[in-house]
Amino acid sequence: MLNLWTHSDWASRRARSLAAAFRRALGGDLTDPQKLAVQNAAALVAISEDAQARCLAGDPAVTLDDLERTSRMARAAVRDLGLDRKRREADCGIARKPVLDAGQCRKIAERYAAGETMAELARDYGCGEATIWRALHPAP
Repeated sequence: MLNLWTHSDWASRRARSLAAAFRRALGGDLTDPQKLAVQNAAALVAISEDAQARCLAGDPAVTLDDLERTSRMARAAVRDLGLDRKRREADCGIARKPVLDAGQCRKIAERYAAGETMAELARDYGCGEATIWRALHPAP
């Protein structure tokens, strides 16, 4: 397989580091097309990060169009690796421990109906307002 990163500059080191992280995240033995996709995604992310740094430094050779194009290509390449899908599949069997039990949720609903605000309830239960909202609006 062609080694795209033979130079010792920052972008090639960053690409190698990203490729290693992507391979670990994908796990297992990768097929040749997966290996190529990992190298492609890593290279595009490194190029995008380099373009962003150069643009922010005022390099006139990097336009905002270049920056947007490289960012879009990098996001698409990483998305195509399927890391989010792999993470969702791994999370399917593992549920987070609920912050509030059923009894606390009933009490929260009663107090909210009586006029207390979500901020007050969150303070009393030591959690965030989003947790209180989820207690008041359980998933179907």
